[in-house]
Amino acid sequence: MTRRGFAIAVAHPKLNLRGLAFEDGEYLGPLQHRSGRPTGLSREDRERLCDILDSGPVAYGLETGIWTRPLVGQVIEEEFGQRYHAGHVRKLLQQLSYSVQRPTTRLVQADVKQQRKWVRYTYPNLKKTPKPKAR
Repeated sequence: MTRRGFAIAVAHPKLNLRGLAFEDGEYLGPLQHRSGRPTGLSREDRERLCDILDSGPVAYGLETGIWTRPLVGQVIEEEFGQRYHAGHVRKLLQQLSYSVQRPTTRLVQADVKQQRKWVRYTYPNLKKTPKPKAR
């Protein structure tokens, strides 16, 4: 069956034929799934990476207390010999069910009473007040 004959057979003159295989004008059926580029890390490597990440960066021998994408990429390159871009490290971590956690900023040595006083009394006075309406 030709492309035109296939389109007529399904009664659709402007049928989108992408995803269907034709050879010499003959319909062969749907295209097979394309798997894309093979993964760089095997299942065992991914499990080992999860163990490293779960143990923490200090246990791995790093100075910092948090994992960052460039650090994870560095660990992957050192341990498994695979080089990953930081953007792809994010995708890999999502596939491994890790989520982004952003640290909160707060003053550790601040006086809580002074902070509350500032928020309640000083800060509202600093905010702009609406001008009176002109008549």
